[in-house]
Amino acid sequence: MTIKPKPISRREFIKAASIATAGIAGFPTIVKASVLGRNGAVAPSNKIVMAGIGFGMQGIPNMRSFLQKDEVQWVAV
Repeated sequence: MTIKPKPISRREFIKAASIATAGIAGFPTIVKASVLGRNGAVAPSNKIVMAGIGFGMQGIPNMRSFLQKDEVQWVAV
């Protein structure tokens, strides 16, 4: 048995389109600028997430140099 989708009326289409347009227009006011990488902030999609295992002699200086960079985020040692 196949079910035919109910055709959408013009009124329902305009209502749905206006809600979608309002949502898109309101997006910049809902999301912080830092999430988008504005105002000098690094966007989360541009961050490098790092963790260190078994650092040894060279690991600590490397970690310190990475910690000075804004685009690097350490999550575990």
